[in-house]
Amino acid sequence: MEKPVPIKRIDLLVHPFHYPGSFFKIPYTKKEAKDLFKIWKKQIDKAAADPNRLLLFFPTVHYRGWQKKLIGQQEAYAKKKLGKRFGFFHKEGKKGKPFYNSTGIGSATFETFLLENGFRANPKKVKTRGFGEYTNSCVLKFLTELNMQIGIKDPIPYRNRQSTVLARKSVGADFKPWTLKDLMKTAAGRAILKKAGEKYAWRRLENANRLLEKLGLDRQPYKPRPHLMKRKP
Repeated sequence: MEKPVPIKRIDLLVHPFHYPGSFFKIPYTKKEAKDLFKIWKKQIDKAAADPNRLLLFFPTVHYRGWQKKLIGQQEAYAKKKLGKRFGFFHKEGKKGKPFYNSTGIGSATFETFLLENGFRANPKKVKTRGFGEYTNSCVLKFLTELNMQIGIKDPIPYRNRQSTVLARKSVGADFKPWTLKDLMKTAAGRAILKKAGEKYAWRRLENANRLLEKLGLDRQPYKPRPHLMKRKP
């Protein structure tokens, strides 16, 4: 019998290509979605290059037209590159089990998911990273939920050495990843990014504290980080 593969890091892509239209003030075009595809494809490549890393998708049911085509292509690419190290945290159209492997077989707990697919992980040491749509809502919420399933002691990814949200690879009110490369080229662009970073830090703090209260976790509220939050926007 082969020894279980140790998993040291888990990436979670939340609601890729969700695009809710005008419901939020951050919709994007089909061209920008293709730029997103490339950004997330690079993250899949990074995961594939690390034999001790899993990548999970958390898809949504709200796909149509070109969105459905892009998510299909992204899933197919992830399966090809990662094989057994690709799976789903919740799966469209299925209920009752939170984890599914690349072939669609579900597991009721994170521990059984690992065991059934030839992996092992230490909840005290495994690192998790979330990205996708939208930064301070679904990504933060479902990465926290994943952390709770894993058994991470402090599940909210705020000032947490085990877990974080990759804002620059996520869609949000403050960061639109397809614009970052161009903004970094000029002083004016970098100033825009700095201001966006301060707004993001405040939103992240506020949402983390909302989650803390909602989950009833026994710890003090998170406090601002002065070097990131010079003033409240």
